[in-house]
Amino acid sequence: MAVLFYLKIPTNKPRFDSWLITFRNRYMCFMQLLVELVFEGLFLLMKTEGEAQEKAIEDVKEKLKVLEEQGLKDLLAEGSTFVNGDELGYLDIVMSTVLGMYKVHEEFFGVKIVEEEKIPVVFSWLNRLIEHPLAKEVAPPKEKVLGFLHFIRQKLLPSQAAA
Repeated sequence: MAVLFYLKIPTNKPRFDSWLITFRNRYMCFMQLLVELVFEGLFLLMKTEGEAQEKAIEDVKEKLKVLEEQGLKDLLAEGSTFVNGDELGYLDIVMSTVLGMYKVHEEFFGVKIVEEEKIPVVFSWLNRLIEHPLAKEVAPPKEKVLGFLHFIRQKLLPSQAAA
């Protein structure tokens, strides 16, 4: 018997209007949401300024809220440290890859992206991932990440590219 799970994702892209997926495919659904929607939003932050950047920030926050409300609470069972219990799983690794350096991104953009008050489940899960010994071992130094973000932003901004 298949357990069905309905995920409604607010976006302007018709291919993400809604998904009907089986229980065992929920992880892939959330990985795709993280990579294609949240990562796209973070990338948009890099190449926009002013009002467009503010809109991109709000869009990322909205997508993180959707991630939390549309099933992440169910995936992180009571007392579970990670999605697979006490062991890191694929979804944990993808989340860590996409948002593991969120504090550096917040410093770079000068705005809160992951707010504990608005998305407490995502916030606590992400911070548990960041504190995992493996994540600490492979995380690049903050200064290198900031330098990389500055370099990429200079290449992507239209005003910087024209100069």
